[in-house]
Amino acid sequence: MNVETYKFLLGVAAFLITFFLGGILYFLKIQINTIKEVKTLVDFIRRTQAVDKQSSEDMKVSCAKTHKIVDKRLDEHGERLDEHEKDIVILKERIKK
Repeated sequence: MNVETYKFLLGVAAFLITFFLGGILYFLKIQINTIKEVKTLVDFIRRTQAVDKQSSEDMKVSCAKTHKIVDKRLDEHGERLDEHEKDIVILKERIKK
């Protein structure tokens, strides 16, 4: 083979290498952009999760306070019902006499 053939083959090889590297770099650029978008979305999800967690904790505290109030009222009503039941028994006994 002569020098011109080597130059031609070297040029073809350089072109092919450049072409394939260009293709690889193009797809890497697309992949990098996709990774950036995913990172942005993950950050957004983490922030949203933190807000939701705080809201959940706030609701738990609020529900605990309300639960105490409801329990107190139920206890008071239960005591009143017990008193009424005793009064009913007394009245029934008086009626029977």
